[in-house]
Amino acid sequence: MLNRIKESFKKYKDNYILPDITYEKFEKLVDKISNNLVDEKFIAVIGEKSFELYASLIAITIKQKTFIPISMSFNKERIEEILKFTNTIIVTNEAKDYIKKLNIKANFIFLDQLKDTKKEYKIKSDYIYMLFTSGSTGKPKAIPISQTNLLSYLDFVIDKFKINENDIISQTFDISFDLSMHDIFVAILTGAKLIPIQKTYLFMPNKIIKKEKITIWFSVPSVLVYMDKLKLLNDNFNSIRLSLFCGEALPTYLAKKWQKATNSKIYNLYGPTEATIAISYFKFVDTNTKIVPIGKIFDTQEYLIKDDELYLSGSQIFDGYLNTKFSPFEIINNKKYYKTGDLVKQTKYGLEYIARKDNQIKLNGYRIELEEIEAVARENGANSVAVFDDRKNEIVLFSEKKIDLTKHLPSYMLPKRVIIVDKLPLNTNMKFDRKKLKELLWKK
Repeated sequence: MLNRIKESFKKYKDNYILPDITYEKFEKLVDKISNNLVDEKFIAVIGEKSFELYASLIAITIKQKTFIPISMSFNKERIEEILKFTNTIIVTNEAKDYIKKLNIKANFIFLDQLKDTKKEYKIKSDYIYMLFTSGSTGKPKAIPISQTNLLSYLDFVIDKFKINENDIISQTFDISFDLSMHDIFVAILTGAKLIPIQKTYLFMPNKIIKKEKITIWFSVPSVLVYMDKLKLLNDNFNSIRLSLFCGEALPTYLAKKWQKATNSKIYNLYGPTEATIAISYFKFVDTNTKIVPIGKIFDTQEYLIKDDELYLSGSQIFDGYLNTKFSPFEIINNKKYYKTGDLVKQTKYGLEYIARKDNQIKLNGYRIELEEIEAVARENGANSVAVFDDRKNEIVLFSEKKIDLTKHLPSYMLPKRVIIVDKLPLNTNMKFDRKKLKELLWKK
């Protein structure tokens, strides 16, 4: 990875990596930060999408250490979990006030206090970055991603999607979300330009797309939900040649609207963090399904389906969680497979995602997928999320407007209650926050 990054800096030095920032200027800050690190395996970085943040991540990478990105939405408790792996946090300029309010004890490296110095480091790591599960089922688990994992992914997608130095790539994801690693590293290895879209403008990105002439759009489908709500999908974004969606199920009706707005090639990607960003793709065509299929597993990786659950193997699969004895692997025919917890089925379109194992419920003898209820609700114009109330043994639908599903679902799938909310909550990764909705349900 080090050599690939250095080659890019040299080859594309006059290109812009960010608006108003050339690769040459970017490399200078990377070098300065890299000479102000500590000799540890893991180094955390806190900040938002910025020149300083991206440079910090790459500085740690070229010194063959592991970066841990910290979102400015994290609370003190979550950051303290991260500090069990490192005592050092690089603080970008936008995060200075935030870190002071948290009152956390750590070895802080402030980017406005860097010294002109040269340092040699002895400690190296096999991992490029480490992220954490959401912790919705308990203690967050540490997911380390190696150089082999990341390069396997990058080499496949760069070739598959023909990404090059003329591309202008959106950066919509929070830094703690693994999909942001796609944007950052794909841009750097190809000499492309990166356009950070801050959270304030994420659901109204039309002006930024047009101003920056973005050619590759990558986001979670939830962004389209809100753009559609604001009638922004009626616009024309003809600079976009390639659209990628990942992180949650992509409703077919939204894919159709986006295709009309962009006239771009649309790919639905799928992949758990443990399988390095994404591991399958489907080039969008109208399949007459409510949800766009996840399609074909990358040619470089392997899979099998056991009891409807997807199992994955190959160079993109991580080694295992670092802070727990829990193993998500199973040996099948002398090969190690990662158990995704995702239920799928094989169709003529490749793989179709059914639901999370933990979102499939059994009620009155029927197996019910909560995502199917949501898909029907959204198809009928309601931005909705279904949850199961364990205490009352009933399905509850949270919706941003009134909706009657009696004509669209069998009686055994109908929600017992529909709770109207002004706006559905999103988590750090811009996905609908089921955990928060369940907490809201229990308060009622």
